[in-house]
Amino acid sequence: MATIERQSFRLSGSCRSCASFCIAALLMVAGCGGGTAAWKTFHDSKAGFSADFPGNVTQPQGIEKGGAGAPQTYHFECRSSNGLTYQVTFTAQHNSSSEIAARLDSLEKQILPVDSRYTSLKTKRIALADAKGIEQVYQKDTKDAGKAFMRVRTFIVPDGDYYVTVDSETSADAYSADAERFLNSFKLDASSDKAK
Repeated sequence: MATIERQSFRLSGSCRSCASFCIAALLMVAGCGGGTAAWKTFHDSKAGFSADFPGNVTQPQGIEKGGAGAPQTYHFECRSSNGLTYQVTFTAQHNSSSEIAARLDSLEKQILPVDSRYTSLKTKRIALADAKGIEQVYQKDTKDAGKAFMRVRTFIVPDGDYYVTVDSETSADAYSADAERFLNSFKLDASSDKAK
């Protein structure tokens, strides 16, 4: 039987603010289909991606603008009736080739929590066309509902960061056919620097 190495981790900089934004967005109620819902391909040209969602996608708060000179964050989500929440968050910012490599290395080695309630269960390198990324699985112990799981694919590209996330109540749901369909459907627009 395979064992899972449990680690604690802490995000830094824009990763922490994005994670906090994603966690806050989970508290918002957004309508989206359940397991038998008709899946639809959603595309956003400003954020430069497409992905399959099981229903209508909402944009809580639309575009989040930080202070002067701060990057813009685009957040899209769909919460299904079967308890899964599907999210794509894009933060527009310039990343040089050396910054991309360094940040991916840092993410892969990350061992400290978003907050003290999260534990890192698994981290692995992934690729999407020419974009390299990291997949991480986190477990959160909640006082009210027991455990929750977050499976995040992070892609850092020349013009921004993408966080493609499935939130679930069980580890099995984080790896369900619906979760796989969503995560594997994510694509960057070929017509932009995002896909290069």
